[in-house]
Amino acid sequence: MKRERSSDVSRVALVTGAAWGIGAAVAAALHRQGYRIALHYWDHEPEAHQMLTKLDPTEESVRLFRANFEESDAGPRLIAAVQHRFGRVDILVNNAASGVTMRQPFSEIDPSQMESVLRVNVTTPFVLSQHVAPLMSERGWGRIINMASVNWRVAYVQNAAYIMSKAALVGLTRALARELGPAGVTVNAIAPGDIRTEAAGQVIDRDAPALPFQSIPRPGRSDDVVSAVRYLIDDQAGFITGQVLVVDGGWVF
Repeated sequence: MKRERSSDVSRVALVTGAAWGIGAAVAAALHRQGYRIALHYWDHEPEAHQMLTKLDPTEESVRLFRANFEESDAGPRLIAAVQHRFGRVDILVNNAASGVTMRQPFSEIDPSQMESVLRVNVTTPFVLSQHVAPLMSERGWGRIINMASVNWRVAYVQNAAYIMSKAALVGLTRALARELGPAGVTVNAIAPGDIRTEAAGQVIDRDAPALPFQSIPRPGRSDDVVSAVRYLIDDQAGFITGQVLVVDGGWVF
C-alpha cells in the first residue's frame, strides 16, 4: 500500500464542536499549519461564523458544516457533505461533547438524558470514524483523535453520564486503533484536565479543585490541548496509536 506523505496534498481536517472552546482552538491551529478545515457546529452559529470570518471568509480553505448529532443520520450526512466539498477527510477530531455541565445525582438521571449524552459523546464518534476510515485507508494515511477527559479516571461527583461516556470513548479509541493500524490510520485519545475555555471559564479559576493536586499549579489552556493534537497528527507520530494522552498539568499519573 502506498503511504501518502504530508507534502503530497493539502490535507483536510474535520473538527467537530469547533465553533468555540477547545474545538475552535484546534481548528484555528490546524488552519495555520496549512490544513483545510471542515468546521462543524450545531448550536453556536454566531461563533461559527465569527470563526469563518477569522480564518478564511472566502471559504476556500474553511467551510462550515452544521449538524445536530441528536439526529441518527447526522454523522453520515456530515461526512458526505465534507467529502463533496473537499474530496477527502484525512484528520478527524471528535471534539463535540454533551453533558459536561450536567450535575445530577446518579439516582436522578433519566435514562433519556443518559442516552442523549452517549449519542453525542460515543455513538457519533463511532459513526463518524466508520465513515472516514475507508477514505483514510484508501490513501494509507489517517488520524482520528477522540477528545476524552481526565474524568474517565478521576470522577467528579454527580456527573455519571458524562464520565461513563468518556470511558466508553477511550474503549472505542483502543478498539479502532487495533483495526485501523494496518491501513496506516492511527487512533488516539486526548484526556484534558481542568482547561480554561469559554464553556468552563466560570468554573476554572484559582480555586479550581484540581489545582492543589496538579504538578503544574496553573489552570490549563486550550493551547495545551492543541499542542497534543498537533503532535499526534504529525507524520512522525505514525507509530503511536491506541493511546490516551492526558493533558492535565500532572494531576493524574
